[in-house]
This record gives sequence, C-alpha cells and structure tokens, in this order.
Amino acid sequence: MNIYIDEDAIDDKPKCIICTQPLGSLVILDCQHTFCEACIDEWIRKNASFPLCRRQVETNYVLTKISDLHICNQLDCLPVRCLQCQKNGIQQNRFKKHIKRCSKSRITIFSDSIQNRLNHIKSTIRSKYNSLEIPTPQRRVTPTIEPIQQQFTYHSPIQNNKQQIYNSRLIPTTVRLSCLENLANELIYDIFDYLDTNDIYFGFFYLNNRFENLYINLNNAFQLNLSNISKIDFEYYHKNVLEPNKNRIKILYLTNPFTIDLIFSPPRLISTYNQIEKIVFDNIHSKYLINILKHLICLPKLHSLTLSSIDYIENPSILFIHICRLTKLKYCQLTYQTKETRLIDFNECQQSSIENFIINGYFPYESLEKFLICFPKLHSLSIHRLVRLGDYSFEINFNPIELKNLKSVSFELDSIYFELLKKIFKNFFTYIEILTISVFNSSANFFHAEKWEEFISSSLPNLRILDYQNRYSGAMNHFICACRSGGFSSEFWTNKQWFFHNQYNDRLKSDDGLFFTINPYRRKTHEFYWEHYYNTRSNIHEDSFTSVKQISIHGTQTYMDCCVYFPNVNELTIYDCGSISTSLNKILPLQQLNKLIINSKKFRFKDILNLINVTSNLKTFKLYYHSIDGDQLKIIEQSDIYQSVLNKNQIENLEIIHCCCSLKEILFFSQLFSKLKTFQIEIIRKEFISIMRYLLLKMSHLVFLCIKDLPKIYSNKLNILIKSDNLLEHYFIKFINRDLYLWY
Repeated sequence: MNIYIDEDAIDDKPKCIICTQPLGSLVILDCQHTFCEACIDEWIRKNASFPLCRRQVETNYVLTKISDLHICNQLDCLPVRCLQCQKNGIQQNRFKKHIKRCSKSRITIFSDSIQNRLNHIKSTIRSKYNSLEIPTPQRRVTPTIEPIQQQFTYHSPIQNNKQQIYNSRLIPTTVRLSCLENLANELIYDIFDYLDTNDIYFGFFYLNNRFENLYINLNNAFQLNLSNISKIDFEYYHKNVLEPNKNRIKILYLTNPFTIDLIFSPPRLISTYNQIEKIVFDNIHSKYLINILKHLICLPKLHSLTLSSIDYIENPSILFIHICRLTKLKYCQLTYQTKETRLIDFNECQQSSIENFIINGYFPYESLEKFLICFPKLHSLSIHRLVRLGDYSFEINFNPIELKNLKSVSFELDSIYFELLKKIFKNFFTYIEILTISVFNSSANFFHAEKWEEFISSSLPNLRILDYQNRYSGAMNHFICACRSGGFSSEFWTNKQWFFHNQYNDRLKSDDGLFFTINPYRRKTHEFYWEHYYNTRSNIHEDSFTSVKQISIHGTQTYMDCCVYFPNVNELTIYDCGSISTSLNKILPLQQLNKLIINSKKFRFKDILNLINVTSNLKTFKLYYHSIDGDQLKIIEQSDIYQSVLNKNQIENLEIIHCCCSLKEILFFSQLFSKLKTFQIEIIRKEFISIMRYLLLKMSHLVFLCIKDLPKIYSNKLNILIKSDNLLEHYFIKFINRDLYLWY
C-alpha cells in the first residue's frame, strides 16, 4: 500500500476516485471523467453506470484509453510514501521496485509453496550446477520435504477430523499458516543447499537478523552468476556478498560489461579473490580485458578461464602472452574479433600448462607452429577460424612437433586447401583420435573420398571419430558433391562406422547444401531443410540428433513425413516463411525452447505471435523486423492471439535487428513483452528523447538497454535527459562501437 506524501496538497484530478490511488492505466468516459482502467471496468460490470454522473450504460461499454505520454509521465512521477518503511518521495513508477527491496516487507510462505519450490529445484537447479561442471550436493530432496511437511499443517478435505476442526474454528477454513522463522537452522540450510547464491541473498538476507546471520555463516563455496541484475541490486550484492566473501568465491560468471568494471576497479583488486577456480567474463571491454589479464597471475587456484570481448581487439598477441603466464590454468576459451587478421606473435610467450584450448576468432595457420610450441600439454584444441593469410604461391615449411597428449582437434577452415591441410596434420596432429572439420565452398578435393582415405590411412592412424561438415553453394559445387559423394559409402568408411549424408533443398531447386557425417551426429548445432532427403532410405534415424541444442531451419515444409526428431533443442533459428508451421512440433519440442531467432523480414507478425504462443518457456527473442504502420499495429493488438501472447509470454531478453523503430513500435513491443529485462534496438533518431523517456518511465523490469548505431553525442544527450527529468538515480552509460549501453 502506498499513499501520497501530503494528501491534502494533492489535486484530486490525478487520482482515481474509486481506489483513491494515482491513476494507472488511464481511460476516459463520455462524461470526460478519468479512472484507472481496471477500477472502472469492474465498477461498470457491477453497477452498469458511471460512478460520478450515475449515467446508465451497458455492462459491455467500450473504454477509451488515454495515450498522451505527457499526462502519463506526470502521473508516474507523483511522489508516494511506503507505509511499511515510511520512506517518502518514492516516484509512483518506481514503487514496485521499492517494495521488492523494502527492508520492512513481510513474507508469508505456505507449505505447499515450499514443496513446489523444492520440486522445481530437483529438476532445474541440479542441471544448472551440472552445466557449471562442478560437483552437486548428493543430498536427496525428499528427506528435506518431510520435515517441512511435519511443521506445516494442512487442512485437507480427506482428513478424518475435517468437520470437527471446521466446527470448532480452531484454524481458518482453508489452511493454517506458519512462519518460516519457525524452521530449524539445519532445515533452512538444507533448503539453501539447492538454491543459487543469488536466490538465497535476494530471498532471505533482508528478512531479519537471523536470516542475515544464516547467510553470512554459510559453509558453501560461492558460485556467482550476475547476469540480468539491476545496478542498485548489484550495489547491494557487491556490498553484502562479494566484498565480505572474497575468500569463499570459487566460480565467478559475469556477462554485463558494466559489472566487471565496478568489481575490479582498479583491476588489481581481482587478486584479492584468491580462492577463485573458474572465471567466465563475457562481453568485457578490451581495455579492461588486458588489464585484468595482467593480474590473474595472482590467483593460485585458477584452472578455468573463459573470456569474450565486446569490442575489437587491436592485437590478439597480447592476450596469448598473458594467458601463457597463468601456470595453473588447464582450460581456456578465448573469443575475440579483429578489424583485420594478421600474424600472432608468440615470441614472448612461455610454455603453458593449458590442456584444453578453444579459440573463437580468426587465427592464421602461419602462426600455428609457434602456438603449438607454447602449448605442449594440449589434450584438445579447437580453432574457429583457421585462415590463410598468404597467397597460394607461398607455403611455410613447418618443423614437425610431436604432441602425444593431443587427442582431439576441431577446425573450421577458411581458404585452407586440401593439400595444405594434409601437410598441417602430418607435421602436428598424427596422434589425434577425434577430428572435427568444417569447410565452406572448398576445393573439389574435399569431396574426393579416395583422397580422404589416403590422408587418414597415412597421417591419422589412431583416428576413431570423424565429424565432417562441408557446406557448399553454387551449381558447380552442387554437381561435384552429387558426383563424388557416393565414394564415401565404400568399405573403408562402413568398416569404421562412418556414414555420410548429402542434404540440399531439392524442392526449391537451390544449389546450397550440406555434406556431413551422421550416425551419430555429434554437434550441438544443425542446419535443417524441409526437403525429402530426410527419409528412411538415408543413414539418418529418428534418434540421430540427440546432441543438437541449437537448430536452424530453412526452406518450406514438404508434405512428406519427416523421420527425424531433435529432442534436446532449446534454441531455434528460422530463415524462411515456410518454416513457421504447425509441423514444427513434429521435429522438436517447442515447449522446451528458451531462445528464438527470426532471421528474415518476410514473416507476418501474426505468424510470429502464433509461434511464441506455443513456446511458453521462451526467455530470449531476436527478431529481424520490418516496420509496421500504426493501423496494422492496432489490428494486431485487437486480435485474440495478441491477447494470449500478452498474458502468457515470459520473454525477458529482446533484440530487434535491422529496423529503426518508432515510438509507436516501441510502445507496441514494450506492452507485448512487459517482463523485459534487457532490450536491444535501433531507433529513429529524431524520437530519441521521447523513446528513452518512455522506456525509463514505463518498463519497470528493464535493467539493461542497448541502442544500436548512434553517434557518440547521444550518450551525452541521454545523460542530460536522465538528470534533467530525474528519471534515474543509479545508472551507468557506455558507448562501444557506435552502440549506446545503459545499465540501471
């Protein structure tokens, strides 16, 4: 409950006379009186009249919304007071956020809510910990539920003494309530075992002194994931969790480009987190990336490092130099982008202890020999992409290196011809047992089965697993693949249980295709075409694609039955209009999806809504969008499918690509996806002020905003707007690669 600071000093007009609260969703009647939409709708349905003038109306009277942003913004800025903590001066639009953190808020918990929460923990939290590659508690959940059931009393219809209890009025007619404070410390710690550290903090820390002390005295090693957290929540968290528990944090996962700057400013502070074993820094600014790398050498237990830069790296050599100095490191994944590819200098690198290295970036094959000299203990190596810098007339003469521990190699090749590939493997990778190769529009030799047989027999005698993909386009490559792919069914391949499939869209007469190994299919990603080559005559079976997590769908659905299914997919990308169909659920579990990308501007928006409507667990949505005029938006808003999506969707992350959205379109998306926490868009620049004011006032859950493709002057404009209109108290602004980032 919230009331005005000075009730007598406030004009009655900005208040709803029914609920006496600040006007929320504003509507106006024929008598020109204004009310909250929910209040007046309920009044008319009950009384069939207007509250003030008592005019009689039908119960299905159509309400007229007021869309004047200026009026709505003024109402949102009205000051209110919290009756629980008595804090004054809270703006109406920020009151919900205040209630979530209010130190005087009281939480009532039903026993069935605890039980449901623990059941949910069984199926989700454990898998979440497994994905972090850490040991999970082996304690069973059932013994934890039983003591809770003993302390919480149900009033169940099947109890023998129901009538006696009801008549004597010993408890309320539905359920007896009990306070969480009545639970023993041991039982609360049992519950904490199955909760994320973040959930424990935000759910229990501020309840009272007892729960604060329980949290402080946790014996668990901390594993922190600070994604999609607001700035003010982060500040509380930094003060009460990070700083007091530096010596207990073992895993640190940061994806926000702002949080890394705040925690490790200056960068040498990272050396104080001396128990960290695993670090994941995603979307880190290159300037901070280099500075932090210099101080990671002070972490004696760090064995796993994942780094991803949000902007261009001028010289990747410096990254490898600092990584090689981390003497305890066993696993490293490095993602970077450069404006141009050039040789990487390893002359200053010392020999590294790394055993598993993943490089997501352009890596010149000319630097490969020196790289392998610096990483002699490698067990697995993955490079995306291995490129050739020089022309075809110049070749490097490698000195052979014996890497007996290196058993798995994965390369995505760019401009590397077949004979050069053979030379690379003959010199460096003769001991490998697992080979993953991806090529695109390669030379004809990559389709030559006999050359592959000779290459594997002579240079890769220990090879057990081959994962091969050759993506091609153009009539000539299509013809070559059709002519030569039959050679991959000879006795050499079948004896090793290596089977191949040539996939192309025959129905659309396209020359694009994919030639790949199958049974089993080992990759987490797959390109699927609606075409008749997925049938029982091929080597593909219904359970061939259990490894696939991300699927991209092309083409138009055929009328033939499809015998493949992708049971573990959670990310879907669609490229063609015909791929949005009712048959999607025949090839993948739509309810399981948490990320959807529509990679085309040709879709009807109602078709997109139909798809979102059946993907109820969707959290991330990326849309290649084309502008829709205001009249079309109104028609969509009046449709049943719009209302269904409005009420059901759980989307928290939205990115709109290749379209400068107007204020009307921003209104449309923000109302449809009201739970957004992160929003990435391009906007019409002349509406920048109006759009930013609306987003900051109306989107209560939003904590991270990215406006793409803007001149740098707009960061100053945004700062001036926020301060002049008093829109935010706590916020950070960054400008990276013509993109404006706001975190608040």
